[in-house]
Amino acid sequence: METGKNHIRSLYISNLGFLDNLGMTQILPYIKGLADRGIRFTALTFEKSDKPGYEKKCETMKGLLAERGIKWTWLAYHRRWGNLLDIFAGFFIACFLALRDRADILHVRSSIPVMIGWPVARLLGKKIIYDRRGTMKGDFVDDVNLTNIFSKGFFPNALDALDRFFLRHSDGVVVLSEKSRDLLKRNELSGKRTPCDYIPCCVEPERFAREAPGPFTAPASPGRPVLAYVGSVGTCYLLGHMIDFFKALREEAGGGFFLVISHSDPGAIKAKFAEKEVPPGNYAVVDASPDEVPAYLKTADLSVMFIKEVECKIGASPTKLAESLASGVPVVINSGIGDADEIIRENRAGCIVKDLSAEGCRKAAAASLELIKEGDALKKRCRELAGRFFSMKMGIDKYASLYAEALKNTKRRHAR
Repeated sequence: METGKNHIRSLYISNLGFLDNLGMTQILPYIKGLADRGIRFTALTFEKSDKPGYEKKCETMKGLLAERGIKWTWLAYHRRWGNLLDIFAGFFIACFLALRDRADILHVRSSIPVMIGWPVARLLGKKIIYDRRGTMKGDFVDDVNLTNIFSKGFFPNALDALDRFFLRHSDGVVVLSEKSRDLLKRNELSGKRTPCDYIPCCVEPERFAREAPGPFTAPASPGRPVLAYVGSVGTCYLLGHMIDFFKALREEAGGGFFLVISHSDPGAIKAKFAEKEVPPGNYAVVDASPDEVPAYLKTADLSVMFIKEVECKIGASPTKLAESLASGVPVVINSGIGDADEIIRENRAGCIVKDLSAEGCRKAAAASLELIKEGDALKKRCRELAGRFFSMKMGIDKYASLYAEALKNTKRRHAR
């Protein structure tokens, strides 16, 4: 990425904060990896200021990033209608940062940031990469599972039109799945030379391969599997159906244990287990930091992730999929989620559930129990699969190529 004394300078904008668990695993490793290759980053993020020790953590993080040559500015994140305030404030701050640090390119991660960064890029004559994590309609309507103003009247169509506009008028596009990339190239980007590639949610396989003392021992015995779920329990994750699958698994295996690794409200999760008539001794809910997740996952025999089936999920790449495979844990997932169907089925690394009915869960439970009899051979296959499809190095390589492609016709370069 470095040519002589010239560097690419990037202004990275995300409304997912660096202090979020996903920010730590799905933003910072990429930025650090690209910075090590000579890209000079200025980052603008929106942080949840209600977190304990928010200011101190931000200052500590800022110092650590500065050691890597990364400049960081953060603003407080606002929910729902507060997003309008974020867009308004973000626009002016982004203009200032882009001018101050002479950015070549604005790299915007998802819907709110593209609304901030695209007008800044066009106003200042900068290049822009739209890192599209999902559709705008998905972000504002489908994923939140609420009846809101964006779900009524012309708003869904307006969101789709705005999304297509940004796709067609960006200098580079990133999506999360191969299916989504191919769909864009056939439709919105048909006939255009806009660089577009898919970069799934990646992991550092070595972080999950390290041997570490298990922080948790599930009260299960041989032949009675431990099922794990890792991540937030939000509106697009089907916890009730995952508990239904667990009950089917217990019935088929004669027992089992469900480990939920999540920072979501434990009371709400336990209430769902109670609603499904699962006694407390058959499950546990733990809140784990990103560094602790690998050790927890190692205690599991299977990992489950059922996600709301909406149109935008063709472009999804659940982080928990990559994390589970990197831990050597096969995955049970419903169909229609990004590239998971092909990856899991073709490599026999889990089970695809097409029908979330009681009978569908029973069949999937029986198939999963048969699969995990392969033991160490299965674990090895899952880890190799994670290294092949979800390695952080591959993700960084793809971002680096996209940066170079988006800027290849730019003659302006900055001296060190």
